[in-house]
Amino acid sequence: MGCRKPNWQIEPGDPTKTINEIVKGKAAITPETALQFELVLGISASFGNNREQQYREALARRKETESLATQVSWLDKIPHKPMMKMGWIPETDNKIQLIQHLLMFFGVASPRSWNDVWATTQTSFRQSPTLKSDPGAVAAWLRKGGN
Repeated sequence: MGCRKPNWQIEPGDPTKTINEIVKGKAAITPETALQFELVLGISASFGNNREQQYREALARRKETESLATQVSWLDKIPHKPMMKMGWIPETDNKIQLIQHLLMFFGVASPRSWNDVWATTQTSFRQSPTLKSDPGAVAAWLRKGGN
């Protein structure tokens, strides 16, 4: 038995173009394409589908990291150093990871969401007339108290 040349019949369009687009990341491996790869290459369709899912997730994570990198100034609103000292969030020097830890702590998906949820929270508490309250610190204590 010799090696046989794969007979690509991937629909729709030109199979070579489709494969090139998949390899370059311009096209996704659809479940149908994964099934055809299984028939032609003997690689399980679930393998192709899983790789596609992992690739798309990696792209989404990269995009999220790039987005968070533009929002590091939000850290100035949050008392993250005391929060790390108290063990409320993991210690890190990486600002992107710090933002992610804070978002998880506050239960929001983005700094914008934090502003919508926590910066507008109405609270009543005794305040000193000479000391100004810090909205980020108040939000942190409210969140920690709710846990």
